[in-house]
Amino acid sequence: MSESDNIHWAHTTDAGEMKGDELFQDIWQRTESIPGSYTRLNAAKLYEYARKVPMDGTIVEVGVDQGRSASILMRIVELTGTRVFLVDSWESVLVDNYFKVLKLRDEFPEANVAVWHMKSVDAAYKLVDLEPNLNLDMVHVDANHYTPNIENDCLAWLPMLKSGGVALFHDVGSTFDAVTEAVRVYTEGWENLGNWDSLAVRRKP
Repeated sequence: MSESDNIHWAHTTDAGEMKGDELFQDIWQRTESIPGSYTRLNAAKLYEYARKVPMDGTIVEVGVDQGRSASILMRIVELTGTRVFLVDSWESVLVDNYFKVLKLRDEFPEANVAVWHMKSVDAAYKLVDLEPNLNLDMVHVDANHYTPNIENDCLAWLPMLKSGGVALFHDVGSTFDAVTEAVRVYTEGWENLGNWDSLAVRRKP
């Protein structure tokens, strides 16, 4: 399959890809109520790969905003026991969204979730200091979409991803050329698991 053949949009994708199982449908009802641009197809793919992370695994989301995609991750890890780090700088007027995410976290009392109000690169350094031998199972990148921020996110987090781990990047192939280019450059040679409504999924060799 060529790269162009592995691009999927909601209007051309089999309905089953977006419908999901009963658990996903339940999760999506809550996720859909949170503001943001994450589509149902985006959510279905995030759900699919997050569920595969083992109980002793680690997921990082970089760029949380109001918690639309994070709500999916928190519901899953509440069931699986996996831990998740939610990282966002929530700068200036966006700081209100930080408190919204803290309140959202309270909806998932059994989830192993850490919410870090700090810049992406600083958070990566902090995690390395805390756990020098940590290998991440999954990274979801949906933070600042402009140069040099997206490149810095890739440089900070992708080396921490284990072999066979999955990275997901939102807003690829849409209006953010820097994101599309960064994914091309920093995941060269990785397995292309498809672009789903602008959510690029890549597996590290």
